[in-house]
Amino acid sequence: MDHPLSHPWVIKAAYFALGIAMATVPWWAALLGFMALAIMVCRRFASQGREVVAALLLAASGFMYFSWHQLPVPDALPVEQDAVLSGIVVGYPRVQEQRSSLVIKTDLQSPYLRRIQVFCNFETRLIPGTAVELTGVLQRPAFPGNPGEFDYPAYLARHHIYYLLQVEKPQDLKEQPREHRLPAFSPQWRARMVEQTRAVLPEQEAGLILGMVLGIIDNLDEDLYQDFQRTGLVHLFAVSGLNVGFVIVLASLIIAAARLNRQVGMYLTIFMILLYSSLTGWPISVQRAVIMAVLSLLAAYLGRNHDPANGLGLAALIILALDPCSLFTISFQLSFLATWGLVVLYPALKGYFNIKQRLWDLLLVPVCAQLAVLPVIAYYFHLITPVSIISNLLATYLAGVIVILGFVALLLLLLFPWLSAVLLIPAGFCAHVLLAINAWCKTLPLAYWMVATPPLAVVGLYFAGLLWLVPSLRAKARRAQLIRPVLLISSAVLLLLIPPWWLEQGRLELAFIDVGQGDSILLKSPSNRFVLIDGGGSIFTDIGRRKVLPYLNHLGVNRLYMVINTHPDVDHINGLLAVMQDRKVDYVGVAEASLEEPALQNLLALARQKGSRVLALKQGQTLDIDGLTLSVWYPPGTQSADEELNHQSLVLFCRLGRFSALLTGDQSSENLAQCLKQHREKSLIVKVPHHGSRYAWHADLAKDAQWLVLSVGKNAFGHPHQEVLQDIEKSDARLLRTDHHGLISFSSDGRTLQVETFKSGS
Repeated sequence: MDHPLSHPWVIKAAYFALGIAMATVPWWAALLGFMALAIMVCRRFASQGREVVAALLLAASGFMYFSWHQLPVPDALPVEQDAVLSGIVVGYPRVQEQRSSLVIKTDLQSPYLRRIQVFCNFETRLIPGTAVELTGVLQRPAFPGNPGEFDYPAYLARHHIYYLLQVEKPQDLKEQPREHRLPAFSPQWRARMVEQTRAVLPEQEAGLILGMVLGIIDNLDEDLYQDFQRTGLVHLFAVSGLNVGFVIVLASLIIAAARLNRQVGMYLTIFMILLYSSLTGWPISVQRAVIMAVLSLLAAYLGRNHDPANGLGLAALIILALDPCSLFTISFQLSFLATWGLVVLYPALKGYFNIKQRLWDLLLVPVCAQLAVLPVIAYYFHLITPVSIISNLLATYLAGVIVILGFVALLLLLLFPWLSAVLLIPAGFCAHVLLAINAWCKTLPLAYWMVATPPLAVVGLYFAGLLWLVPSLRAKARRAQLIRPVLLISSAVLLLLIPPWWLEQGRLELAFIDVGQGDSILLKSPSNRFVLIDGGGSIFTDIGRRKVLPYLNHLGVNRLYMVINTHPDVDHINGLLAVMQDRKVDYVGVAEASLEEPALQNLLALARQKGSRVLALKQGQTLDIDGLTLSVWYPPGTQSADEELNHQSLVLFCRLGRFSALLTGDQSSENLAQCLKQHREKSLIVKVPHHGSRYAWHADLAKDAQWLVLSVGKNAFGHPHQEVLQDIEKSDARLLRTDHHGLISFSSDGRTLQVETFKSGS
């Protein structure tokens, strides 16, 4: 039977990548990994000692190379300081919503300051290679506080960046003269293309074309981008091998029309793909495609046989040798896996089933690409997209027309700008059709499924089944012999579809989400109904999309039974807007006293638009959710006109058996004292009111509590106040803080209690 990785360069790349991966785990796990690799290779190549030695040497090389290449990050690095930095702009800056982000390379001695991620609170159109002097606040990136949240420090570290620089005003950015600078031809050409496309086409079509042709997604609507994710077409914005393939098609048409000989044709094709790649900024997917394309062109010119899978393996080795951190990027994983599906899995399936009909052949291509990346898409994007088979079948050729027209328009821009503009019009029409296809595919039944973050063991199980299946297909094994690998793959897919909370029937879970300076609490009933109480919020960033939705995605929660807003302050309500837009919500609960508040109207309008029923909550009401009771202790139905928003805050008491929790919102100490006097129930868990403000704190809150939870982040209000912390320290209750512990989760069956935190705390 053929080895599943029978192509030698693929095997070499796999061993090298395995060594890199083992360099990121504890020493004992790496040792076990090397032992497992040695046993596996010995069993496969029992009589070939050289193969065993080569495998271990390649893995060891990857291990040592990554260990030497990656810089350890000490805990003692300064957290924040004012700074004036000079450097060179690296790569193309991104501009979005009047803000810019770019990377600069400095000449500083500290290895932690040689590359800096810069955020400007204004638009800037700098090009790569520009020398700049920047004045701002240098700070460490914040670590994620919740499961599922994007790990920005880890992402930056993979690009050798350890600090952010916040630049507030345009005068804090100064361009500097630079000697021996090469002419910035490509960046200026690219910038002119951006201006022309936006001038000629409507905003949505222009954004789509710039994303597909040049990979610029700065002005692409966030909801539209998410729709393309859910239809499996988001790869069109990745500037991938598909785009390079379309450029090769264009080169072939030019070669045929001009009747160029093979040598000139090869040089022209290589020149065109190198030119296109430089205009896109050389993302990993383009690097892979260019290496494979050049190898294929050289083999054809020299009359040699070319194995695309070996080209894939060699491309992986070259890219990992240039930067071993590439292995851990989404673009590397998706690009190489999807291509593996096309160059290895596709011919194996096609040969086994002897597919000759063109239609079945066309269907098989997106099926193989989807099978190759399915668990990785589920892991990073919490999606399984069956509709991608249909959407890619409908969109691929249309995408080819858009990329070819866009690239020709780009080529003509410098000499014939009017002709370039004319070509953008049919490209814009094709983009409009593509938008319609995407919108239609999204509405199809079972177009996509949202799934929880799968355990890595499930991802490994899936790929083990796939690697077992491929050699069986190549060897034309009997159908009965395919049952076991297919069963393994099917089992992994089934596990992908089952969220972990589905197995927690009968247990209540109360999670205090880390939303920085704000409140957000997720409550799961014993019958798996979810209630979200507040969603955090900020005027500077979308907390709902950055913090709350990633946690819901991680859990695989695609429907909420109820959303409750305690009161319409920014740090409680703003994050709920993104959640309401993205999730189906049955009920929306708000304080009756706040119904007329202007700050609440956007949420109420969204509720009406989404078909959610609005509940006006007031003192004395009790919600029964499958045996879990949620009692409203405050406020009454009416409030005085001058009552501040915090005093309108809902105070909720949650009970299941012996489990109880008092959720205080931002209520005042006077009103909380009244609640405690009126209700004699003891609270096992108490949320410290108003992020630890001394004007909201009442010492009796800690009297009977075992756990006190403080939802707080970086702020200018002095929260939590020292007097509050001193009071808590005197009590018998244990304090947990979201700024120290991240997400804080309590789980109970009504009798016992389990407590978990995302961080170890400090």
